[in-house]
Amino acid sequence: MIEDETQVDPKDAAHGSHFDEALLYDFSKFMTTLALLALGGMLTLIETAGTHVAKKPVLGFVGGSIALAGICAVSAAMKLAKIGSSRRKGLSAQTLLLAGVGLLGMGTGGFLFLWWKTI
Repeated sequence: MIEDETQVDPKDAAHGSHFDEALLYDFSKFMTTLALLALGGMLTLIETAGTHVAKKPVLGFVGGSIALAGICAVSAAMKLAKIGSSRRKGLSAQTLLLAGVGLLGMGTGGFLFLWWKTI
């Protein structure tokens, strides 16, 4: 006979707002990984495709958007991990992650457009 499985609500195991902070921290690590992968893919595309496929300003915009998304994600993770001076004011981790998602979307869209042109 199989016993009934009990489910534990993660919010019950965490202490108050720490659950939300843990989710944001995991999401910021995920965003950092995505930005690194997208930047690596773009750099590989630059190596294999000639300059006739994409102009340097377009490549710079795409690479810059992806790199800034990674920087926003790392900054959000640092704020959530409380690394650095606690007196520093600035953007919240949620704002940094929203900016990172937007920049990653722009950069990835540009990367996919460039990739489609090379096919």
